[in-house]
Amino acid sequence: MAYEAWACGAYTVCGVIDSVSICILVDSFAWSRPYVLWIPLLLSYFEERTGMKAVAICSGGARVLRGDYLKMYRAVFGDLVCENILVLAFGNDVYKLSAQPSSYYHEFAEHMQSLGHFGRVGLVFGGSTSIWKYRTLGQYDEHVRRVIEVCENRVVFVSTGAGMLQGIETADTIGHVRTSSVPVLVRACFVWMRMLMRTRSRL
Repeated sequence: MAYEAWACGAYTVCGVIDSVSICILVDSFAWSRPYVLWIPLLLSYFEERTGMKAVAICSGGARVLRGDYLKMYRAVFGDLVCENILVLAFGNDVYKLSAQPSSYYHEFAEHMQSLGHFGRVGLVFGGSTSIWKYRTLGQYDEHVRRVIEVCENRVVFVSTGAGMLQGIETADTIGHVRTSSVPVLVRACFVWMRMLMRTRSRL
């Protein structure tokens, strides 16, 4: 199946919601530089390898703590349930953030739990300072670690994603990826999709 992007309000959507096995919610990670939406390649590859369909909902600048991922999901699915929901959130909430109290991180878990009413949730959050080649964000990895820690018991699969993103080429100083790295992105997302679908719920 050839996947094409379509607009749903402020969001870019690839795929259709009928008979999908997994929904991917993703921030500007969905666009490589120079501004190529590579998600249709991922969905086509996923269907070719598994025989299953997926849908992706994309929104540049999406933040977990603003409720953006839940809004993205409901804009397309409404109150319908999707069996698996993979959240790809690469640090908009914690980029250049100073030290925060524990309550700040627990709000991430609450947002993931809200999404959990609609399906089994997997979370890939943050990456790492070394992956994005950040030079002045000394607390970034600590923020990511704490988000991962509080979400571990609220989702069925959680990861920083850093291990699968080794070798990517970044295009700027705020973590966007060059189009030359699309094969790495597709492979990483395929693995995360399969990991979510194979992981038993711990809730």
